[in-house]
Amino acid sequence: MRTHAPSRTNPLTIAAALLPHLRAGVKDELSTALELLLLQIHSGPAPKRWHSTLKRFYEGCALLEELGFTDDPLQHDLELDPRHARLILRSLEAEHQAGLHRMHDAKAAGFDPTEIGKDIPALGETVSEIQKRTGLKPRRKTQKSYLQAQLDTRRKGRRRGDAK
Repeated sequence: MRTHAPSRTNPLTIAAALLPHLRAGVKDELSTALELLLLQIHSGPAPKRWHSTLKRFYEGCALLEELGFTDDPLQHDLELDPRHARLILRSLEAEHQAGLHRMHDAKAAGFDPTEIGKDIPALGETVSEIQKRTGLKPRRKTQKSYLQAQLDTRRKGRRRGDAK
């Protein structure tokens, strides 16, 4: 539950160094939404169920257009529409968690994790800042994204050769 809605007049500023992480997270959200939509379509005619998945997909597309589709070495900090705060937060949280896991794995393998995780502290700080500004709650470390949880649930029920 949010404590207050993100302000539409105060853009969310994302540092240029973090934009590749945000872009990757948004692309993952788009991919998950597409997979879920395909499962929903194949499960039978129920367009009302597709609506929320399509809405999330289109929000991801709009944000990706603002970000740009590819990394640019000359990229500057970006001010993004705060209407995308929830998607930005989900994407950055997922990338932050993945980065922490990569650092842990590198350390366990005997490598120096600082090079792998050079942006991880900044990602964590940005996630915290967005949470403070918007009042959005953090995702628990073990909590999957809403779309990924739905996708996993639907996959369990389907077997190869099923009619639907």
